[in-house]
Amino acid sequence: GPQEAYPDRRAGARLGRWKASVPELLTPYMLPQENGNRHGTRWLRLRGIHGGTLLVQNPIPFDFSVNPWSDQELWESRHWDELPAFEAAAARGLYLNLDAAQRGVGTATCGPDTLDQYRVYPGLYRMELVFLLE
Repeated sequence: GPQEAYPDRRAGARLGRWKASVPELLTPYMLPQENGNRHGTRWLRLRGIHGGTLLVQNPIPFDFSVNPWSDQELWESRHWDELPAFEAAAARGLYLNLDAAQRGVGTATCGPDTLDQYRVYPGLYRMELVFLLE
């Protein structure tokens, strides 16, 4: 759907074709962290500012997120105003995360931990993606 979704929240997200800008894909949690995941994606088309597009597809649904900040920047920031401004960060480029599996939301820091069926355990995970430049 148009909002972020993780394996344990997928019932609240609708399957369909959606169009969004990068800022619309972000979820600004109180504490900066990984955010904006889209679960169960079949294909993804990213359009650059100069008109080129990248198509990513896979017959097995995958997860993705797009972010202007690195994982390190998110990890080291305690408040959103400590991150570089969106425009400045996006001008450097964007981070596209493509995941074969994502853990459900919840870490037991301020509520219950993620249920067992929504955890990602050590193991072999395979993903075959097709990338097409259009």
